[in-house]
Amino acid sequence: MIDTIGYSPKAQGWTTRYSFTPEHMVWLNNNFYTFKGGNIFRHHTSSVVNSFYGEVFPSKIQLIANDAPIQSKLLKAININGTAPWDVEASSDIRSTGFIENPWFEKEEGEFSTYLRTRGDDGISENEPELRSISGIGKSTSITAGAGSAEINFATSISIGSGISTGDRVYFLEPPYTTPVFFGVVTDVDINIPATVNQIVVSTAGGSVPPTQNPMIAYAKNSVVESYGLLGHYYDITLTTDSTERVELFSVGAEVMKSFI
Repeated sequence: MIDTIGYSPKAQGWTTRYSFTPEHMVWLNNNFYTFKGGNIFRHHTSSVVNSFYGEVFPSKIQLIANDAPIQSKLLKAININGTAPWDVEASSDIRSTGFIENPWFEKEEGEFSTYLRTRGDDGISENEPELRSISGIGKSTSITAGAGSAEINFATSISIGSGISTGDRVYFLEPPYTTPVFFGVVTDVDINIPATVNQIVVSTAGGSVPPTQNPMIAYAKNSVVESYGLLGHYYDITLTTDSTERVELFSVGAEVMKSFI
């Protein structure tokens, strides 16, 4: 693969990578020209940016946030000081990915700010049940599965709690209770202890029904709606814009707090 990279005499280093790949390039009379497909192109003359040879490319900036890298932290929000918000993708060494879509940013005191969401379809893996978005309920007493849905019943001595709500993702764990398996998405919570009703109802579309009646049941909050932050020791953050107008980016800030999990 051939890349086009740019050198900055001021920085004395290779500072950027361009999306276009010319066949030849030349600097003449303070103008930059490239050749492609038998045509000559003069750069930096159009009001449309991110467009090369008739094709639009996104601009991307990648950075690493690694203050106190031995501490477990939560990346909560991103602040952008510039003329427009960008799309954001973030990953860490513990949690998979977090993201922000540029319309979610709000401008406050001259900066664009919003909190990070984690992807609702990421689910949880074997090394993630310790995340604060994961809550255990207990063992079920019976499971009644029908077409596309299931009722999960619990003993009245077990408190389902008020934290679970419609849209949360439910998981079950069989002995030795180390591997969570996606069960379904909560559609209803029915608690009436005097009537000995203590159950949740889930849509099993895309999930698996437990092979036994009494697995351990846990749930994860909808991570797009309720962000608990992205857990990790360091973060790889990528900002992307598809704008064809000039956009200036002055600085990027990350709101990070120590995790006490």
